[in-house]
Amino acid sequence: SNLSMAFNCLVRMAHQGNYLYAADSNNGLRIFDVSNPAQSIPVVGSYATADAARDVAVSGSYAFVAAGQKLIVLNVSNPASPSLVTTLNT
Repeated sequence: SNLSMAFNCLVRMAHQGNYLYAADSNNGLRIFDVSNPAQSIPVVGSYATADAARDVAVSGSYAFVAAGQKLIVLNVSNPASPSLVTTLNT
């Protein structure tokens, strides 16, 4: 089904507030609005990474995405428009 295809690349997830942050091995970070789980769960924001995203953690206004040999720090205070803070080589 289309739904299973949409979620089969999600490798790790983190939840904070009304949002689910997902490391997507094909698309980088995807942010879902889970405020009303009885309805559909829309993607509200995303951030493409050059390498496959493998993990994600969220703290306050920041998401930390492991992709390739890098740790990508994103400001997610506006989940619809995550912005790059810095990229660290690991």
